[in-house]
Amino acid sequence: MSTLVRRVVSVQLLILLVEVIILPTCTSPVQPGAIGGRVSGASDFYIRQGGLSTEFKVLAIPNASITVKNVSTGVLRAVQTDFSGKFRMEGISPGRYEISFSARPFNPQVHSLIVKPGETTDASTRLLTRREPGSIVSISGCPDRLMGAVIPSDLSSVEIQLRRTACYGPCPVYNIHLFGDGRIEYRGDLYVSALGIRKYRVASSTVAGLAGKLFEKGFFNFCASYRQPATDLSAVETTIQFAGFTKTVFVYGDAAPEGLEDLDAQIENVANVAHLVKSADRPE
Repeated sequence: MSTLVRRVVSVQLLILLVEVIILPTCTSPVQPGAIGGRVSGASDFYIRQGGLSTEFKVLAIPNASITVKNVSTGVLRAVQTDFSGKFRMEGISPGRYEISFSARPFNPQVHSLIVKPGETTDASTRLLTRREPGSIVSISGCPDRLMGAVIPSDLSSVEIQLRRTACYGPCPVYNIHLFGDGRIEYRGDLYVSALGIRKYRVASSTVAGLAGKLFEKGFFNFCASYRQPATDLSAVETTIQFAGFTKTVFVYGDAAPEGLEDLDAQIENVANVAHLVKSADRPE
């Protein structure tokens, strides 16, 4: 082999070696994408005495559960909507996904979508209330604009109330009133272990923290009324007052919007009423 040929082969081998070493380091990694959007809702048409009826649009559904499944790998990721019904998932590998939405008292939904590199896929959707007999919920008094989660700096004058009403059975009937300075007023009316009025105190900071939770969980973006079409059920009325503003959510039967039952439980926990209502003697 001549000297010239050997030099040419050596140069070619050197170029090949450089390509093998350098090119993989220069290849850009696949950019992840993102999924985001807002979950809103509406009452579906349902049969009422006298004909068909429809209720209000729901601008936002806070606390909705969202699950994203990678169709190829089966990997799941989950998130909840915020106080305004918004959600976002970052770092999603490009590919095909199934996205599921769930929030009471609405019908669940499942959609397919494709996530592209470096792009945000809009997965906004509108959920409809259930239509199955026994699961129908009438929604009304929905806000016509969304309220933010900016918690007032001064919550000393806040008042939070929870009222549970009677039913055609031994349902506990009582009222709790929490004040921003830590005062608690409890009144037990029926089927509770402590009848009458009790007044006591808790730390004012726990009441302020509770008020903050109501803001964060979208209480102010709930509708005013959620009702099942029945006549023998108990109701729960939850109210917050501050700076001259009052927001009340009334729930009749098993119709609470997603997240409200947890907030009601936190109200009762802060007010420490378990021993006042739990061990009541009830008729057979």
